[in-house]
Amino acid sequence: MISIIVFAILILTCLGLLLVLINKLSNNFLSSKIKAIVIKTKQISIKIHDKWYFWPILFILIYVVNLIIYLIFTNSLGNPGIILYGDGVNYSEVAKIARSFVSKLNYAPITIFGIVLTLVVIIYFIVNLKKKKLTYLHSIILVLILGSILRIIYGNVTDNIFTRQHDVWSSGGYGHYQITMHIFETFSLPMLKNGQLSSSYQMYHPKFVHYTHAIFMHINSLVIKGEASWYLYQSIRIFSITISIFTMVLSYLIFKELFKERKSQLIAITFFTFSPIMIRFTASSNNDALLFFFITSTILFLIKFIKKQSYKNIIFIAVSIGLAMASKLSGALIAVPTAIVFVIFFIKFVKEKQFKNILLFVVFAAICFPLALFWPIYNYINYGQPLAYVFSNLNQALAVPPTSYVDRFIIFDFNQYFNSLYMQLWANGNVPQITNLYAAMLKSKIFGEFSYVGIASGFGVILYAANILLMALLALGGVYFLIKLVRNRNFNLIIPISFPIVSYISFVFIYSKATPLIVLGIGLIAIYIFFIIKYLKNFKNIFTSSKYELLFSLIFLVFMVSYFTFQIQYPYTCTLDYRYVAIFSLVGGYFVTRFLNGSSNKAINIPIYVVLGIYLVSSYFMYIFVGI
Repeated sequence: MISIIVFAILILTCLGLLLVLINKLSNNFLSSKIKAIVIKTKQISIKIHDKWYFWPILFILIYVVNLIIYLIFTNSLGNPGIILYGDGVNYSEVAKIARSFVSKLNYAPITIFGIVLTLVVIIYFIVNLKKKKLTYLHSIILVLILGSILRIIYGNVTDNIFTRQHDVWSSGGYGHYQITMHIFETFSLPMLKNGQLSSSYQMYHPKFVHYTHAIFMHINSLVIKGEASWYLYQSIRIFSITISIFTMVLSYLIFKELFKERKSQLIAITFFTFSPIMIRFTASSNNDALLFFFITSTILFLIKFIKKQSYKNIIFIAVSIGLAMASKLSGALIAVPTAIVFVIFFIKFVKEKQFKNILLFVVFAAICFPLALFWPIYNYINYGQPLAYVFSNLNQALAVPPTSYVDRFIIFDFNQYFNSLYMQLWANGNVPQITNLYAAMLKSKIFGEFSYVGIASGFGVILYAANILLMALLALGGVYFLIKLVRNRNFNLIIPISFPIVSYISFVFIYSKATPLIVLGIGLIAIYIFFIIKYLKNFKNIFTSSKYELLFSLIFLVFMVSYFTFQIQYPYTCTLDYRYVAIFSLVGGYFVTRFLNGSSNKAINIPIYVVLGIYLVSSYFMYIFVGI
C-alpha cells in the first residue's frame, strides 16, 4: 500500500509541476482557459438543468467517461481460457480457475489513478478550507466526486462473473450471465431446463435487466472487440458504474428535498455515498443495482408528489415502480408505502371535492400496471409460474438449523459478532454458521457474503470495529433522544419513530408460535394502540409536521417485515444478506441526520461524528484498495 501511495504522490507531483510549468510558459493561458471552461460548464448546466433532456445528456457523458476509463485500464483482460457458457460444468472448478485468472491481473494502475484523483480532491478541499472559500455546497460536490471516483475504481477491479457476485454464473446454465448471453446472441429467452422452473435457477426473475444488459453489450461492441462471452459481458460494468453514480445523485436530490440546510444534506449524502453496500452494488451484474436505482427514483418522486400532486411526479412514480418490478419482483415492496400515501391523498381529494385530481391515480395505474405486471403474467402464461414464486432449490449447506425466533430475530448474539470477521454461510470448523439477524446484517452490510485479503482486509477490520461502535453510539443516542421527546411530550415525533420498532418486535413475537411470546406481542400492540388513541388529537399535526418521518418509518417497516418473513419462508443463511434491505442505507442517512439535527448534546454528537468519520473513511479506502 505504501509503495502505491508513494507512486501516486510522485505522479501527482510531476503532473502538478508540469501544469505549473506549462501555465507559466503560456502566461497563465492554461489556468484562464480552465476557469473559462468551468464557468461555461456552470452556465450551461444552470440553463438546462430543469429541462427534460438534461438527465439523458448527463447519463451519456458519464457513460462515455466510464467507457474511456474502461478501455484504458480494463479492456485488455485477456481470455481466461475456460468454458463460461457451457452446461454441466462444475461451478467450484470453473470459479477457482476464473478467480485465479482475475487475481493475476494488474489492477495497480487504475488504483493509482484513483488515489491520484482522491489526493487532488483532498488537496482542493484543504486549500479552499484554509482560504475559507469552502462552503457546504462545495463539500457536497466533493463528496459526490469522491463517490464517483470510488465507484469507478471498484467497478473496474471487480470481475463481473465470479468476483463478489450473486447468482451470476450457474453450472446448470441458468445464471444471470447465461440468460443475458442467450438474449445477447439471439434476442430471445432460453427454454426452461427440462421444462421446469426448479431446474432453471434464475429464470423465474423478470427479464428487464437481462435485456437492458444485452442492449448495452451491443452498444459496447461498437468499440470493444473480443469474445462476447468474456469481453462484452465484462463491459456491463460501464453501465453499472453509471447507474450507481446516478443513484448517488438521486439520493442527494432526496436529501435536498428533505433538508433545507446544506450541512444536513452533506451529512446525509456522505453517509449514503460511502455505505459499503452502495459501493458493492456498483459492480453487481445481477438485478440488484437496477432495482435499487428505481426504488430510489420512486422515493424521490413520491416526496415530490407529497409536496406537489402533479402529473409529472405521478408519471415518474409509475415508471419507477413499474421498472423496479420489471427488474425484480421485490420492487413491489416500495409500492406499499406509495399506495398508503396515495390513499391519504385520495381521501383528501374526495373530502375537498377535487375530483379532477383523482385522474392522477388513473394515469398511474395505466402506466405502472403494464410495466410491473408484464413479466409475472408472461411467466405465468408461459411457465405456469405462480406470481410470488421464489427459487428455493438451494444448497442445503446454507440451511439454517432449527433455532428459536427470539435467538434469530430479537436478541443481539455477541458471540456471532466476534467469532469471525466475515459472514459465515455455513459452519466452518470451530466457527459456527451465522443465524442471528443482527450479526448477519452487520457483517453482510460491510463485507457482503465475501472475505477479503491484503490491504482491503486491514481497512475492513477498522471498518467493522467502527461500525459496531457507531451502532452502539446511535442506539444510546436514540434512547436519549426518545427520553428527551417524552419529557417534552413531543408525540409528533415519538409515534413515527417508535412505530416500526414496536411493530417489528410484536410481529416477531406473534409469529414465534410460543404462547408467552404471542401474549407479549399482542400486549405490546394493545399498549401502543392505547397510546395512539390517547393522543389521537395530535394525529393531524403528526401527518403535517412529521410526514417524512412517517414515510421513512413505513419504508423501514415494510422492508424489515419482508426481510423477516423471507427468512421464515426460506431459512437459509443467504437470505440474511443485507442486500435485501439495502434501502436502509438511505433510510439510515435520513434518520442519522435527523437525530444529529435534533440532539444538541455535544457529549453524544461529537463521538458519533468522530466514529462516523472513521467508518466512512475506512469504507472508502477498503473498497478503493480491494483490487490490490
